[in-house]
Amino acid sequence: GDISMVTVGGDNMLKIMNKTEKGFGQLGTVKGENIVVTALTWLTPEIIIAGSADMELYFVETGELKAKYNIANLDMVDLTHTPDSDEVSMKSELSTVAQLLAKKSYPIKCLTTFPSGFAFATHNMVHVFEKEPPFRFIKKTLLTIPVTLFDESLYVIKDIAINEQQDTIVATTQHNQIFIGQLFAPETMEVTQI
Repeated sequence: GDISMVTVGGDNMLKIMNKTEKGFGQLGTVKGENIVVTALTWLTPEIIIAGSADMELYFVETGELKAKYNIANLDMVDLTHTPDSDEVSMKSELSTVAQLLAKKSYPIKCLTTFPSGFAFATHNMVHVFEKEPPFRFIKKTLLTIPVTLFDESLYVIKDIAINEQQDTIVATTQHNQIFIGQLFAPETMEVTQI
């Protein structure tokens, strides 16, 4: 929304900066020294989502850390209140997925926002969250690409996209395959596994 602002992330760095007369100045006091940022996107013109190599989602609003969530058991993101350090995620209904994610640490990649939510990839899974006003996001879909013929490393998701109608998600993998799934299952209260 504001062309004078930029966010930069990488190894041990997460900065939000704005253009000044003499260059760029940092906004806020986000401590990015211990974060390996693997994905960044703007959720709103004021809120940034940063995904890390250690499976954490960071929500930064106007230069200040608003919330941090570990995605291993994450079913809901609520930006209307700031969670305590011990209260960073809710219990997942998908215990097998949570157990799989807890065994290995996958970097968060391909963070993508769209008008009704956001999505990100971890290895061969895409997690899709739908927005509930004002700033709550509920996990609605988990697209899993099955590991079948090739080496497991070839099933890493390289990119994801959501169509303009917000009903289809497309994921591409390391082994040059395209997978297409339904973005949201109609009228379901639980996470839909595709």
